[in-house]
Amino acid sequence: MFGNANIFSDISRQARLLAATATVALPMTAAWVTIEAPARVAPGARFRLEARARNLSAVTWERAGEGRVALDVLVVDQNGNPWPRPPRPTPPAYPVPPGGATTFRVELAAPDIPGRYNVLVGVATIRKGKVTLIDMPPMKSALEVTQ
Repeated sequence: MFGNANIFSDISRQARLLAATATVALPMTAAWVTIEAPARVAPGARFRLEARARNLSAVTWERAGEGRVALDVLVVDQNGNPWPRPPRPTPPAYPVPPGGATTFRVELAAPDIPGRYNVLVGVATIRKGKVTLIDMPPMKSALEVTQ
């Protein structure tokens, strides 16, 4: 009559083991503090963008390894077409604990064609080579490329 008791015990033990070893993906979120970039540059000129973000996540932002955090930048024209030479995602200078802030610094090359552009900046995670923006609105900075 009680011969099946061991089956339930085994299932319960397996469930406890799975619960103890499961990894939980905590949501990543942040808030922008500042963004600094020139408003006007010459065609093809190199310039620096600095974006400061605060880590509102419950986990530290790591600069290396799986799930690392980086600044992702995209330059688009007025029609939303991306400039074909986006920079590589830029990691923070050091790990950023919850509540901490960091300034991401990235060197960019202006488009070769004069005009008005938008520089879109977001904080992203990188897992298995895939760049995914975290839960925060991207920041936008206007850029005029003039002769």
